[in-house]
This record gives sequence, C-alpha cells and structure tokens, in this order.
Amino acid sequence: MGSGKSLIIGLFAVIAGATLGIGGAVALMLMELNRYSPAGEILVTMGAFATGLALIMLGLNLLIKQENGYTLISAILYAIIIGGFISLYPEKWIYPNVSYIALGYLATTLFLITRIFKEMLNHLLEINKLKNNSKNNSFFIALAQLIMMELTGNQEEEYQSKIGGEYIMNQDDEELKVTEELKEKQIEAAPEEEKEDNKKSKKKIEIQTDDTMAEAARKIFQKHFKKMQKHEIGTKVGRDIEELHDMRVAAMRIKAGFEVLNPYLDMKELGRYLKGIKRTRKALGNVRDMDVFLERIDHYCEELPEKRKRELDFLKDNIEIERAKERGNMLEYLDSKRYNRFKKKFEDALGKKNYWKMEDENSKGTPRPTSVREVFPTLVYGQYANVLAYEDKVGPDPHEAPLEVLHRLRIDVKILRYTFEFFQEVLGDEAKQTIKRLKSLQDNLGDMHDAAVAVELLNGFKESGHWGDKSTSWGEKENNAVDGHIDAFIHYKEEEIKKLRDKFPAEWESITEPEFGKMFAESIAGMYSKNI
Repeated sequence: MGSGKSLIIGLFAVIAGATLGIGGAVALMLMELNRYSPAGEILVTMGAFATGLALIMLGLNLLIKQENGYTLISAILYAIIIGGFISLYPEKWIYPNVSYIALGYLATTLFLITRIFKEMLNHLLEINKLKNNSKNNSFFIALAQLIMMELTGNQEEEYQSKIGGEYIMNQDDEELKVTEELKEKQIEAAPEEEKEDNKKSKKKIEIQTDDTMAEAARKIFQKHFKKMQKHEIGTKVGRDIEELHDMRVAAMRIKAGFEVLNPYLDMKELGRYLKGIKRTRKALGNVRDMDVFLERIDHYCEELPEKRKRELDFLKDNIEIERAKERGNMLEYLDSKRYNRFKKKFEDALGKKNYWKMEDENSKGTPRPTSVREVFPTLVYGQYANVLAYEDKVGPDPHEAPLEVLHRLRIDVKILRYTFEFFQEVLGDEAKQTIKRLKSLQDNLGDMHDAAVAVELLNGFKESGHWGDKSTSWGEKENNAVDGHIDAFIHYKEEEIKKLRDKFPAEWESITEPEFGKMFAESIAGMYSKNI
C-alpha cells in the first residue's frame, strides 16, 4: 500500500470523486439530459461526471502501492482533457475534436485501471505466503485467501496426489486409452461436421429456380439485412465512413427488393417493414451524402496549386457542422426503441415462412406462375422495356437530353441492375457482363445527377450561407468575400457534367445495341441449363 500521506490524499480523492460523479449522474437524470439540452447543462453535468470518475481513478491509484509519478502524469492528462472539453464545447464540438477528447480520456482511464488490476493481481499472488499467518486477519486478506484457494485449488489437489515424484492415476490405463480414442474421433469428426453444416447453411440461403418469388424475396432480404446489421456498429463508431456506406447500400438493396418484388409479396403484412427500411435509409443517407461531398471537395482541392489547396476549408467547416448534426440524428435513430423493435420484428418475419407464401392458382382454379423460372423472364424483360422506352426521350442527340429525364432513366436502370444482381446465382454466365454494362451506365448517370445537385447546393450556400439550402432567388449573401472560390468550384462541377454528358451516348448505346440484347437473353436462358 502507499505511504500515509498518499493514503489520506487518495481517500479524499475517492470520496470527492464519488460525490461529484453521483451528483453529475443524479443531475443527468433529474434534468433528463439529452443532446438537445442547453449547452450549459451538458457542460456542467458531464464535466462533473467526468471529473468525478477521474478523481476516483486517481484516488484508487494512490491507495495502492505504485509510483506517484504515474498518478501525477495521469492527473495532468485528465486536467488537459477535461479542460479541452470545457473550451471546445459546444462551438467546436465536432469531429475530430470529439474523438481526441474521448480517446484521450478513455486511454488515461484504461491506463489507471490496468495499474490497479496489476497491483491487485500481484497482491493476490503474494497472499498464498500469508495463509498460515494468524496476525493477518483483516477482511481483505481473508477474502483474498478465499479467492486464491479457488484459483489454485486444482494445483493443490494435484500436488497432494503426487507421491514419490509420480502422479497417482485416477483412471486405469484402459479407461484413459478409451478416453483418448474418443477425443481423437471427436477432433477428426468436427471439421467434417462443420463443413457439412456450412454446406447446408449455404444451400439454405441460395436462391433456387423452383423457389417461389416470395421465397426468393425472403432470401434476398435475409442476405442484405445481415449485411446491414454487420456494418451497424462500425457506422455508430464512425471511424471508417465506408461502414456507413455499406450499411446504407444494404438498406437500399432491401428497399429496391421490396419495390421490384412487390407484386409477389403480401404487403399488408410486410408493408410495415418497407417503411422501417425507408426510415433507416433516410437516417443514413444525409450523413453519407455529406461524406461523399467532402470527398469530392478534397479531390478538387488536390488538383489545385499549393497556395489554393485550402481555399474551400470554410465550406468544409460548414458541411462538417451540418454533418455533426445529422450524425447526431442518425445515432439517435439507431439507438431508438423504434429502430430496434423494427429490427427484431423484421428478423422474426424473415424466419417465418408463412409470411412468404404464394397461391399457385387463382380463384377460378387456373394455375398461375409463382416460381423464379416461371416469373423472372417476364419481370426483367418488362424492366428492360421500361429502359428502352427512353429512346425517344433521350432524343437523336443524347448530349442534349434533359437532366430530369436522365435522372429518371438512372432509377429505371438501377432497378434492372439490382434485379439481375438479386438473381445472378441462378442465371447464365453472361449475367456478369450484363450487370457490368448496366452498372457503368448507372454510374455515369449517377455522377451526372450528383454533380447537378452539387451545383444547386453550392448556389444555395452562396445565397444563404447555410449548407443544405438549394438555390433560391432570395437571401443575402454572407460569404461575398469567398464567392470567387465557390464560383470556381461550381464551374468545375459544370465542366464535370459536360464530360459525363460526352460519355453518355456510348454508355447508352452499350445497352441498346443488338449485342446487349443477345447477352441479356443468354443470361436468362442460362437459368434453364443450370443444374440448380
């Protein structure tokens, strides 16, 4: 244990820390604190709670036997971190400042907890030497002795059964031999059983050509719902923006699946889950859109001369502030009872096959197509016809096609691509190339649409000084001094639209030419030659 002076200071720190921590926790509950509470309330409450926990950790480290230098360094670090929080909150409480403060506080706390644990472990290991010392009869020593007896009980029994340097056998040789043989068989069998289980599991998820379209939908939703949940923790942590992207894509695939396969589903029962997916996609979408825009700004600035590389920092700061707000809304939604209730119910529904039944005949007793092999060709040819119908809208000169028309075309191309991807495993090998061409056209149209929206948002920012407002004819310009930088970026995006327009005719032709039609048909024909 520490010296008498350290003990007094440590005890005082623990009591003071407990008082502050409990006070902060009580205040938090009484004021029903949340992220929309006044900044002063959050600052005082969370500051008291953090300071209280810091004092408890420092006090406990002083109460055990360790170098006071480590405790002093930790105290200085805590003071810097808590002081940083006080100075940054709320105006500059945005990423990455939040991460620096949180990680610094966590690292210091973990360091002190590790030292406490290490010292306690050393103390426990030394207790064994004091078992027969009647003078050490404190409660802590008695408790430690009991713990050590539990930890070392097997070793002591083993020691007691050792006679003349040889272990007493609790089983005869034959029993041991049989036991070892059984263990070997279990070890050999385990990998094979695991492989078999994996095969069954894989086969269970894959779509079959004789599945009903509703059953195929269930498998599609199950696949992408698992992906959505897989990336949820990474999305909440926020360290890698690709986690959010992947979670959003999975939600978009489920939404598209509902829209494509709607005629084959009981939407009276399943409609509520589509609403849940739409809410989730919307909550993720606003943050992801700003992530993409920030990346586009960085890409633009990298191409500028060295002295101009930071000329859009003011714009990035505004977007970061809005992103922090939207991320707060997203986290609130992902932590809500509503979202977690939706996840649980949707997961349950995916496991109940009665939700995914289809009648194989109509009210007159006439058979109706329900299986993948019966329905899929009609489904995708109808979608392809919707895409080809844009031929007149695009016009003789695709360079002049209105952006609104191209935006609607992008949506129909995306639906066709997603449908092919959903069922790719039962289609012919040509499906891979078919999807590749559709994706290329969709990317071209998607980049064009994003650039057009960016121009609207940049003009809106010039007029209102607030990110997220699209161009209007009203509002005073608050950023006149830097309008030139915004104008340069707008010009860059307009040039990007022109380049994408120049590429569009070739992309459009790649899916309207006869070769693509042949590839499209062979992809579907492959469904009937595969042994699935």
